[in-house]
Amino acid sequence: MSPQPGSDTNDNWERLAKGLGWFSIGLGLSELIAPGAMADFVGVRNSSGNRSVLRAYGMREIAAGIGILMQERPVGWMWARVAGDLLDFGSLAASVGSRASNGGRLAGSMGAVAGVTALDFYCASQLDRLPRSRAEQDQQSIRASNSAVITIDRPADDLYRRLRDFMRTRGEGGESRVFTSGVEITEDPAGQRLRWRARAMKGIAIAGNVRFDPAQANRGTVVRAELESPSTGMVARVAGKLLGIAGSELLQNELRKFKQLVETGEIATSAATAEAGVHQAQPPQELAHA
Repeated sequence: MSPQPGSDTNDNWERLAKGLGWFSIGLGLSELIAPGAMADFVGVRNSSGNRSVLRAYGMREIAAGIGILMQERPVGWMWARVAGDLLDFGSLAASVGSRASNGGRLAGSMGAVAGVTALDFYCASQLDRLPRSRAEQDQQSIRASNSAVITIDRPADDLYRRLRDFMRTRGEGGESRVFTSGVEITEDPAGQRLRWRARAMKGIAIAGNVRFDPAQANRGTVVRAELESPSTGMVARVAGKLLGIAGSELLQNELRKFKQLVETGEIATSAATAEAGVHQAQPPQELAHA
């Protein structure tokens, strides 16, 4: 049965999520500060490589914990914990049979991780089922919904036509993480909506839609984009949730570039955007001047 608005059940799942958030921070600090002791505790070889992996996992746990505690309804961060649990279990399983591993402790650790994974998965699933009315109260709902919105000072028909070319160009040039190579565009006959589906990556097909609505007072067009994940299965679902953590940012960045191209005739670039990867200390010019 789905939780009802304002019910104690809703608060219970959110309290459980907060508890798991504090657990994530505590575990992450232990892995970050004392990776050698943690390696001995879980039963894996206390080597330089394993200590480095544990430090990285510790930073991941801390980030997830902070994300959970900062949101009232941390659905995306709970799914991130599930993905992290699966990664932890896989790392432990890879050590099974190694002479340097402690078989007893390793088996116990794998059992503990399996239990936490089940708890994280169930909590994330329940939070995901909270009513829309509760979700709208969450200040992070737009970010969690994989959507982005921007207003462009051009008529909808013009934007509809130009966005098709923009998607294909970005995909063929390998310049976008959303409109990837081989993007397929389905056109709406009314010219008010576009749907696209990108080439599947490791079993996860990225798809989405774009709507064009008139802005108030005839001030251009409101462009609304949303990501979808039509793939099925547990692994695909978790990957889709992880994509949602950054999906809105990726979409918003694409819409900003499209707005720049339409209104100024070019896309601003910077030294940071000329290289692959994330550059937190050197944001693209379009973000700095947005």
